[in-house]
Amino acid sequence: LMVACKKKKMIFKFTSTRSKALIANILEVLLTAKQGRKSIEEEMKNLMKYKPTLTDQDWALLLDTARQYSNEDSSDGEEDCDSQDTHRTKHTFEAAYSFGDVIVSQGQDITRLIRIISGSCVAARKLDKETRNLRVMGMDESFGESGFFSPEPSYCSLVANEDNVRVLEVSREFIQTNLFAQNPQSVVRFYDHFCQLMVQRITTSFASFGSS
Repeated sequence: LMVACKKKKMIFKFTSTRSKALIANILEVLLTAKQGRKSIEEEMKNLMKYKPTLTDQDWALLLDTARQYSNEDSSDGEEDCDSQDTHRTKHTFEAAYSFGDVIVSQGQDITRLIRIISGSCVAARKLDKETRNLRVMGMDESFGESGFFSPEPSYCSLVANEDNVRVLEVSREFIQTNLFAQNPQSVVRFYDHFCQLMVQRITTSFASFGSS
């Protein structure tokens, strides 16, 4: 989904039918509020109060599954992973960044799901000659969920907002083909997590637009 504001109007460009259906439901909620049946501020608070559904146990399951598949590959003669790095497998790794480092570039293919382990990052989009910060993201937040709904490249860049930022980077292909196949319950939990994040971010866009 791409959102643009022109002359006090919000313009949406949908990149998948799944995203279109999700946004349609959100717009219906906001339209109902605008018609006076409910407070739009109240509806926005309700939409934004939900917390991401993924827990430490979900991420631990992901890492355990990644290690299992990596060990199977190693038994076939492929290079083993660094046993001293508990997050490093053939499908996952932990990386450290300093202030200003670009973790994901705007326009880059989204092949990874990124979880912030420590520190903070900023999502920024370059518009002509101006770079606009869209949001600041902190520990346990994730980036790259749109890649699970659409093949479109990244709408914005993810940049380290301070020194000593650590993130867990996970192959999207591994999640979709291996994790979900071995742990079907993860499909619901991960996609629920992704959808809630999209709702929060779209609602934040509405709130910012309304206050401008």
